[in-house]
Amino acid sequence: MASSPSSRHVLQLTNNPEDKIKIYRIQTGDTVYLSKSCEFGEFDLCISCKDPTDEVVALSKTKADTFSDRVYEYDNGSFGALTSCSFVATIAGPYAITYKSPLRSEDISITVLADPVIKSDKNGVTMSIDQIAVQTHLTKCCGGMDEWEEVFEVTKESGYNMVHLTPIQELGVSQSSYSLHSHLKLSKSLKLGDGALSYEMEMQRFGKKLKEIHKSTELFFLTDLVWNHVSICNTDINKHPESYYNLHNTPNLIPAYLIDRSIAKFANNLKGIAEVRDLRSFGER
Repeated sequence: MASSPSSRHVLQLTNNPEDKIKIYRIQTGDTVYLSKSCEFGEFDLCISCKDPTDEVVALSKTKADTFSDRVYEYDNGSFGALTSCSFVATIAGPYAITYKSPLRSEDISITVLADPVIKSDKNGVTMSIDQIAVQTHLTKCCGGMDEWEEVFEVTKESGYNMVHLTPIQELGVSQSSYSLHSHLKLSKSLKLGDGALSYEMEMQRFGKKLKEIHKSTELFFLTDLVWNHVSICNTDINKHPESYYNLHNTPNLIPAYLIDRSIAKFANNLKGIAEVRDLRSFGER
């Protein structure tokens, strides 16, 4: 990883309708210069740009001599008296650029995708998403956070620079890594307190500890969860039965339910009757 200065990119606006299917990739913090193709001649283009939040981006006018011939040049070798405009991609995500061509009846749209840049709290070193080498860890198997620095030292020495954690929330009875008992309570396996802390206090302790581990190991961390993957013991299910599929609001599930119930009943009836054997022993006979 290395700290790299922001780059500048020159994007030529043409009359080609196929440009709309292209995505131009840059990094957050880069500057994009928009310049019209010489095919438009002296015609003016009406250009607009929206950022990833759908807010209009203010375009700055740029003089022709801003660019060097080594960066970009027209077919005739110069920019002539034409002016361009530019913007800085301050946030990550897609930038929608639309311009009206005097040679076409419909607008032409192109997309510039600004990749996020990850910055270290320790020394300000930046990392692009192409440099990420991530390893997944099951949070429930990592032990308390006091042990994490030692656990993830192996990850660092193995050449990874990022750790992906499964949900850090409290899990349900199945202990499946994505089956949540509560969205607003962290897992007891993290050992952040005695369980009496509020969710906000738990998150503060978790964030503080994670920053300490990041500074000592130089590892980045990310986590994910699926909001609608919850345990059968989730309190929100009892409060809002209409929030999930059931036999009342989705009656087409009844046949599947009856089959599942029959299989479960059959399995329970086998208890104490059927003998479990190693199938390999039958092959040896």
